[in-house]
Amino acid sequence: MAIKDLDVAYNHLPNLFDRRRVPDAFDDNFLTIPIDDPDGVIPPPTQVEDPSTPRDVEEFMADDLDRGIPPEPIDLPDLEGGHAGAPVHRDPSQQAHPDALAFYLPFHYYYPDYWGVYLTVAGVNHLAREIRRLSTPRVSSRDAIRTARRFLYYHEAFHHHTECFAFRLETTHRRPLYRTGFAQLFQRTYFTNDCLEEGLANAHALKSTEKAPKPPPAAVRALETIVSNSPPGYNRGVEFRRRFRDHRSTFAELNHTVALPGIPDVPAAIWNAAPHLFNGIANVKSRVNYLLPRRARLAQRLPLGRPYRLREFTKQLKKVLGARQIPRLGTKHDVWESADGTKRTRVARHPGGIPTGTQLKILRDLGYLKGLNEFYHR
Repeated sequence: MAIKDLDVAYNHLPNLFDRRRVPDAFDDNFLTIPIDDPDGVIPPPTQVEDPSTPRDVEEFMADDLDRGIPPEPIDLPDLEGGHAGAPVHRDPSQQAHPDALAFYLPFHYYYPDYWGVYLTVAGVNHLAREIRRLSTPRVSSRDAIRTARRFLYYHEAFHHHTECFAFRLETTHRRPLYRTGFAQLFQRTYFTNDCLEEGLANAHALKSTEKAPKPPPAAVRALETIVSNSPPGYNRGVEFRRRFRDHRSTFAELNHTVALPGIPDVPAAIWNAAPHLFNGIANVKSRVNYLLPRRARLAQRLPLGRPYRLREFTKQLKKVLGARQIPRLGTKHDVWESADGTKRTRVARHPGGIPTGTQLKILRDLGYLKGLNEFYHR
């Protein structure tokens, strides 16, 4: 399944979707910085050619961690909740759980623009500090941040996988199962030990982080301690990591029973025959972002903090290049034309962040061969 398949579903099965409005304050108060590779390493500063790359954020985070600079508070946007992966404001009396540090916005609610995985910079920073504190021997700042980023990404990715499982059932039954039965089960069990989705999400995050390139064993052990001390539901991640497929099959049958009452129950093991039903959208990594409050200290230190936003990029296209947008209805892309009308390129309609590489390609397509620093400071 690819992202373009959602367009077909939205056009032919609109009853599956319940579009929620993202308040204007989301873009006004936060920078959305795309993460090109959630599995990637943090390169030494000398290897970063363009200072506006998303990895710059992690360079600053690692430096602050090394220098002992106090972390900034975790700031989450005020969005409608009720679904798995929704941002949850942290209870200071409890161990922070992944959905208080990162969150997932489902395509059933936030199609076509805002859906995807969001890792808060302060949340990754918080988890990285906990990993360093609990690791023996102590891992480096860069390894701690990389491990925290991977863990939070894979946790939220499991919420996406669950949504895709529901979506595949919906294509055969033509009924909105994700926002009915799946949501009902989650809301009924959330923050209890019966909430299999959060336990499985943590198990998936542990398994995937452990399999990622060169994970420090001490960091993985620290994550296991953090998961074991998490709130109810989340704390079952270490348990569910063993026999993960069997636990996921139990979860699948339970969701199926709640979402489709009246269909005969069968042993949960039947779902092991169709594990692909939980596969995520093939290019979901293109929907992973860092979220950083504009008032945060780090936002002021980023060389190109503000121009990550799409609407500011297109504003500069008009101002610097004299480019103009050509209306093109019925697609997720706009067509832009150079001032002399000889060159054209496509720009995705995706509010928030736009990857550095994508910006450079668009500029080259329109004949602009200088760098981003000059583009944004003219």
